[in-house]
Amino acid sequence: MTMVGAFDIHRRQLTYELVDVDSGEVQRGRVETPTRQSLRAWLADLPVLPKAMAFEGCTGWRFVAEELRAAGVDAWMGDPAELASRRGPKRRAKTDRSDAHLLVTQLMGDAFPRAWIPTPEMLEARTLGRTHLTLADERRAWRQRLHALLFQHGLPSPPDLRTRAGRAWLAELTLPSGSAQLLRTGVAMVEALEVQLDTVDTALSGYRSWPGPAALQPEYGIGPLLSAVIWAELGDCRRFSSSDQAVRYAGIDVSVYSSDSHRSPGHLTRQGPAVLRWALYEAAPHAGAPASPDHAYFVEAKQRLGHKRATIAVARGSRLGRVASAGSATMIGISLPSP
Repeated sequence: MTMVGAFDIHRRQLTYELVDVDSGEVQRGRVETPTRQSLRAWLADLPVLPKAMAFEGCTGWRFVAEELRAAGVDAWMGDPAELASRRGPKRRAKTDRSDAHLLVTQLMGDAFPRAWIPTPEMLEARTLGRTHLTLADERRAWRQRLHALLFQHGLPSPPDLRTRAGRAWLAELTLPSGSAQLLRTGVAMVEALEVQLDTVDTALSGYRSWPGPAALQPEYGIGPLLSAVIWAELGDCRRFSSSDQAVRYAGIDVSVYSSDSHRSPGHLTRQGPAVLRWALYEAAPHAGAPASPDHAYFVEAKQRLGHKRATIAVARGSRLGRVASAGSATMIGISLPSP
C-alpha cells in the first residue's frame, strides 16, 4: 500500500486527505487543535504512514514540516501563488476540503509547485533578521514622531538622542503636559528598542563565521549582520539555475504589462522576501565608494537614472549575481553547526 496525502493548515484544525495510490481509496478528516503533540499523535495512530504529504506555504507550515520529517514522511511545501493560479477562477465555495484535495491532486501529478524548505538554522537566522527590521522600523517611527512633535512647537530637530548631549537638550525643553508626556514616552521607547536591537544584532553576528555568511562578507558593503540576513533569506542558491532566478526570487525584477503593441512602464514585482530586498538595498549604496568593484557602474547609473534607481540597479545586477554564486559555491544550505 502506497499512501500520499495533504494538509490544509488552519489555526483551528488541520484538514487532511489521504489517497491510497494503488486502490484509489480516499480518507478525509481533521486533526483538531493543531499542535505538535496532536499531529505527532495522529501520525502515530495511522496504520500506514503516507509516503509524502503536501501542504501550502502559509503560517504554521514549519511545525507541520518538522513533524512529518521526524516521522519519516516526505514533506512537500507548495508555493501559495502558484497553487492559487492552478486553482483557477472561483466557481464554487472554497473550503478546507477542496484545498486539501487540490494539494493531493497536484502532488500526484508531475508538476507540483514545490517550494524549498529552509534548514532550522536558516529559519532561526530569518527570525532574527526580521526581528531586527521590525525593531528598526519601530525605532524610526518613534524618532519621526518626536521630530514632528518638536516641529509642531516650533523647535529645531534634536541632536542624536543616543548621546548624552541629546538627552540633556531634551531635558531642558519646556512643553505642555501632554506633549511633555509624549516626549518622555518616545525617548523611553527609543531607548528600549535600541537595547533590544543590540541583543538581536549580537545574535545575528554570531553567524559571521558560518560558510555562507563568510563567503558573502568579501562583497563590498556586506558586513556580519547583512551577510547573515542575506544568507538566511536567499537560502541554498544551488536551486537557482541562473542569477535571473535569484533576482526574481528577491522580487527586484521589473514586471512589464504587454498587450499587443502596448507596453506600460515596469515596476518592481516586490513578490519576494521584503527583508532580503532591504538587506540588498542597504548594501548597494556602498558601491559608490571608489574601492568598490561596482563603482564605475554605480556612478554611470546614478548620472543617468538618479541615486535611488542606481542603487536598485546595483542590488539586482552584478551584486545579487555574485552573491548567488558565492552561496552556491559554499553549499550554504547543508548541515551547518549552531552558532
